[in-house]
Parts: sequence; C-alpha cells; structure tokens
Amino acid sequence: MSSVLFFEKTDRGLLPARSLHSKQIPHLRLGFGRIGDVVRATDPALNLGEMLVKQRRFEEAEPVLRDTLRVLRAVHFSEGINRGEMQLARILIHRGHYEDAERLLERVQDEFASAGQPVAALETAAIRAMGKLNAGEPVN
Repeated sequence: MSSVLFFEKTDRGLLPARSLHSKQIPHLRLGFGRIGDVVRATDPALNLGEMLVKQRRFEEAEPVLRDTLRVLRAVHFSEGINRGEMQLARILIHRGHYEDAERLLERVQDEFASAGQPVAALETAAIRAMGKLNAGEPVN
C-alpha cells in the first residue's frame, strides 16, 4: 500500500503534515498520477511539433500539435497549451492567416506574462512581430 505525504507551510518552511494511505484517498492519488503521466507523455510530442514547425514541415507538425493540445486541454495544463498554441500560430502565419495568429499569440503572450514566464512572453512577442511584418503591418 502506498502513502501520500501532505505538507504544510510553516515559519520553518515546508514540513510534513500527515501521511494518508492510498486506500483513504484513492481518487486523489490516482487522479494526480494520471495527470502527471499525461503531462510527461505530451512533452516529446510537443517538442516534435515544435521541431517540425522550425523545420518548416507544417503539414506534419499540425496534426501532432493538435493531438497534443487536445490532451493538454483535457488536463488543463496551461503552460503546455500555450507552447503548443504558439507553434500553431507559426503555422497560421506561414499560411497567411495573420489575424487568427495575432489573436492567438496575444492571448498566449498575456498568459505567459501573467504566469511569470518573461522569456516565453518575449518569444511570443517576437513571433507576433514576425506575423505583422509578413502581413505588411507596422510593428510597434
């Protein structure tokens, strides 16, 4: 029988609060295990999609990204969703769908910024600028 350890925040840092056996909270342990496994399993697919986009193999990248995003949305993993949507926006820019890409990237950039991920927000801003340049719009 496995146990799950809970922590509580104290003035001395995080300390073990109590331990419950998995029989007492099977839904919590099982749910966390499944979500953690799913998120870990999507990482290689997300990386593959990004690599294909950067190699300009858009037709191959799109289904990989869409399938991965479907799973990430199901478990509400926002960082992965944002990474995947950033790559989908690159595909949209390549296809000339600048307005759709801009809407998507604006939201993703805002989410990265509010999540305290300035490097990802900056990368998203650079992709937005590229899309505006391709569309013939001024870049602010």
